Amino acid sequence: KFLLAFSFAALIFCSTLRAQTDVIATVQITPPYSPYLSTYVDQPNKILLMLTNTTGSALRLKLWVQITGDNGVKVTTAANFNPSEAIILNPYEAKPISFNTNETRDYFDVNHVDLVGLTKAQMIQNQALPEGNYTICVRALDYYSPYTPRSMDGCATFPLYYIDPPVPVQPACNSDVNLNNPQFVLFSWTPPATAPGNIQY
Repeated sequence: KFLLAFSFAALIFCSTLRAQTDVIATVQITPPYSPYLSTYVDQPNKILLMLTNTTGSALRLKLWVQITGDNGVKVTTAANFNPSEAIILNPYEAKPISFNTNETRDYFDVNHVDLVGLTKAQMIQNQALPEGNYTICVRALDYYSPYTPRSMDGCATFPLYYIDPPVPVQPACNSDVNLNNPQFVLFSWTPPATAPGNIQY
């Protein structure tokens, strides 16, 4: 009985391991990194996800996405979420996936994720993740058997820091400005190091 049970467990393990190599998932986040989840839907080039079918059969897939921060925040695709349309991978196809299509746009919807370290109300209010260092992992699952992984996790890391305010130069902070008629005050500031090159004030 022990040998039979061991053989059965080994068969399941090998089958699961083989299924995890049906698809290769690679993911990359392009800077500048936005704390707003909506950015990754509105701007398809922010998450570069590639799914490669290594088999000779067409596959119908869904995704499992998890964003984990070193600040205790975790955003994970809800186990009961099933997108209305499957991602179809033809035999041996390498397909770029964006998160603004009918198959993928709902993955970052606050109603379709499980949250740790922040509440749904906080996410609805500003849709922003707190500052920190994050890792995003994406896994391909079988669309009809969502607990069956078709790929190993493809992961990428990225930092999130809010832009600091500009540093005033003139007039100096807390200084007095004389009242003149006509009034003309020249303001100057130094942009913070975290500001992108095209920022305007």
